[in-house]
Amino acid sequence: MAKRLVLCNMVIDFGAKTGYIQPDETTARWLAERAPDRNWTAETTDSDADYSRIVDLNVSEIEPLVAVPHDLSDIRKAADLGGVRIEEAIFGTCTGGRIEDFRVAASIMKGKKLAPHTRMMINPGSRETYLAAMHEGLIAIMVEAGATIGVPGCGPCSGCHQGMLAPAENAITNASRNFKGRFGSPEANAYVASSTTVAASAIAGHIVSPAEASNH
Repeated sequence: MAKRLVLCNMVIDFGAKTGYIQPDETTARWLAERAPDRNWTAETTDSDADYSRIVDLNVSEIEPLVAVPHDLSDIRKAADLGGVRIEEAIFGTCTGGRIEDFRVAASIMKGKKLAPHTRMMINPGSRETYLAAMHEGLIAIMVEAGATIGVPGCGPCSGCHQGMLAPAENAITNASRNFKGRFGSPEANAYVASSTTVAASAIAGHIVSPAEASNH
């Protein structure tokens, strides 16, 4: 469900008007855990004739990518951005703050330390995620690496508090946008990447592909 929620949240940024994933057993289980008394009906289809076009994408073939400032449609390979020094990693928010994100980041950061010149701000996507990440020991791993935990939900990703960027600083984030001035100073730069790339880059101190994380 976490992946579905992020996908539907972000489809507008790659040209869609809206995003919809047909409800199924995963949806029913997720709702039953959170709203057992809620009655709902699924809007579904059982025929390919209902679609004007079907596009199949094998996302496992896509190597790690990064959206560079200040446009989400300006995409580069993470492996080609090694010269970009990172002053701050902004992790979490509504888009990248789910328990799955914490698990993959903690697996990369365990036993390691942030680069000396890099700080890391973490905002769990919700209270539920915050509690789960604490109970699983993921928060401890990230704090031991040098990260700072903020409040659940929004933070520097929307220029609210704790970790807003200063002029000329570079940040890498798994938040949803990288528009000019959104993270603080309009003279700062925000690079949007996956949770794995953000965690790996925080350790390296510059943008790296997750495959390079073991070298730092």
